[in-house]
Amino acid sequence: MKLYFMKQDALDFFKANMDRLYVYYYQEKTNDWMTREYGDDPFSFFMEIPDFELASVKDMSIGEADFNNCKILYDNLRNVSESQASDERLWAGLCNSTFYGYVRSRYDYDNLELKKKDSDASAIISRFYFKGASRSGFYRNALAKCWWVGRATYDKENMKNHYERLDVIGPNDLTTKISDIFYSNTFASSPIIIAGICDMLGYFKEKGQTLDEKLHVRASMKYLNAVGGATLLDVLSREDIAKILIDYIESLLRGDDTDIVDVEDDSSADVLEEE
Repeated sequence: MKLYFMKQDALDFFKANMDRLYVYYYQEKTNDWMTREYGDDPFSFFMEIPDFELASVKDMSIGEADFNNCKILYDNLRNVSESQASDERLWAGLCNSTFYGYVRSRYDYDNLELKKKDSDASAIISRFYFKGASRSGFYRNALAKCWWVGRATYDKENMKNHYERLDVIGPNDLTTKISDIFYSNTFASSPIIIAGICDMLGYFKEKGQTLDEKLHVRASMKYLNAVGGATLLDVLSREDIAKILIDYIESLLRGDDTDIVDVEDDSSADVLEEE
C-alpha cells in the first residue's frame, strides 16, 4: 500500500477553491477529478507499507468503526513521527488519495444531499483536510483523529492488551468522548493524565455505574481543567488524577453541594460534528 502527502500548493489550491470544488466529493467515486482541476498530480509519495483495511461503517455503527480504526490506523502507522502526524499534508494526502473512497463512505456522501454551500464546503475541509489550528484539525479530520486517539491510549507496557485504555473509553458516543477528553483539553497530550482518566472510567465501569456523558464525564474534564489552574497536573501521578476525578464524580452522584462546573453553555459540545 502506497501512502501519499498532498503537495502544499495543491493543498492551498483545493482549500481556497472549496466553495466550488466541494460538489465533487458528493458526486465522484474516485479522486480523478483532483488531477483535472489542479492541472497536475496533487500528491507526492510518502511511504509504502503492508496492505490493511479500515473498519467500514457498512458493517458496524459509526462509533464502532471509528473505535476500531483508532487501533488499526495507529498499529499500521506507528512509524509515523509525531511531527509528520501534525502535518496537514499527510492527512489531506491520505484522505484524498489512498483512503478517498473510505472517507466518502464514512460520511455517506453517496447518499448525502447538497444543502448549503458554506456548511457543505466547511464540512469537507474538516473531514478531508484540517479546519482551524493543528490541534482542532487532528480531532476533526476523519483519519487523523483516529491516529491521535490511538496514540494517546496506546500502552506499550501492557503486553496483554495495548489498547486497554481505549477499550475502557469504548465505542459508544465516541465523537462526544473525543471532544470532551481529547479535543477540548490540552492535557490530552499527557499519557499519565489520559491513563488517570481511563482508570476513572474503568472504576465506574467495574462498579456498574453508568455515567452521563455531559453531566459526569464532561463536567469532570472541566473540573480537572479548573484544578489545573491551581495545581500543575503534570506533577501528579495517574492515581492522583483518577482519585481527583472519582471523588468529584461521586460527589455529583451523591448530589453533594460541591463546586459543580457549568456544562450547559459549553461551546465544546459542538466543536466536533456528529456524523
